Amino acid sequence: MWKSSNFNYINVILSISLLFFLIKIVLLTILCLLLVGVQTAITAIKPTLKPRTVNILGDNGMYLARCNGCGPGSFADSAGVHDPNSNDSWAIWTI
Repeated sequence: MWKSSNFNYINVILSISLLFFLIKIVLLTILCLLLVGVQTAITAIKPTLKPRTVNILGDNGMYLARCNGCGPGSFADSAGVHDPNSNDSWAIWTI
């Protein structure tokens, strides 16, 4: 009688340990997938710039870009922080 009750407690403890181990594995797998996904997203949006060219990112998340009559109140050959795409040629500046 005493051995069977101890055996049941051991099974419960082992089951709980196995459950925690599996939860750790699942959480680590999710973390790895998220990190790979973030790295892939960063690589996908990273522009490939030529040497001596830059993008200038504003606080609003838009890039400084050239503007030639792009709005009713704009001046010819002006610039503004209005372009969401860093790969546009008018948002790439030569230094």
